[in-house]
Amino acid sequence: MTRLRRSLLVGAVGGVAGTVLWLAVVLVAPPIPASPGLALALAAVAAAGAVLAGLDRAEIDAAGLLAGVIAIAGTLLSIFVAVLVLAHWGPDSLIPDVTPQALPGQHVSESRIEIVDPYVLVLALGVLAALAGGLLVPAARGARRVTGAAVSRRPSR
Repeated sequence: MTRLRRSLLVGAVGGVAGTVLWLAVVLVAPPIPASPGLALALAAVAAAGAVLAGLDRAEIDAAGLLAGVIAIAGTLLSIFVAVLVLAHWGPDSLIPDVTPQALPGQHVSESRIEIVDPYVLVLALGVLAALAGGLLVPAARGARRVTGAAVSRRPSR
C-alpha cells in the first residue's frame, strides 16, 4: 500500500471514529448539543489520532498531515449530516429546547429548525478542511517532510 493510500485510509477511519463517538454521546446522553463544541473537540481528537497512526519513522510528513486533515473533514461533515438527519427525523427526546420564545406546543418543531444553525460552522470548517486536504495531496505524493515551519523534499537518489 502506498503512503498516500495509507493516509487516505487512516484519515477516513479517523473521520468515521469521530462521527461514531459523537453519535454515541448524543444517543446515550440526549439531546443534540446546542453548540458545536463537542463536534469540534472530537474532530481534533480524530485528527490527532490519524496523524499519530500515520507516523512514519517518528516524523510527521505531508502524508501524515493529510490523514489528519481528512479525519477533520470527515468528522465535521459527517456530524453536520447527522445533525440534519436527527433534527428532521429523530425522536423529540434528541431535540434540545433552543427556542424558549416559541409559542406553547411549538418548542420542539421550532427547535428542529433552529438546532442546525450553530452547526453551519461545522459545515464551513469541514469544507475548509477538505480544501486543505486537496492542497496537501500533491505534497503527500512527493513525500515531503515537515520539519518545524519548513517543508523539505526527501533527498532524491
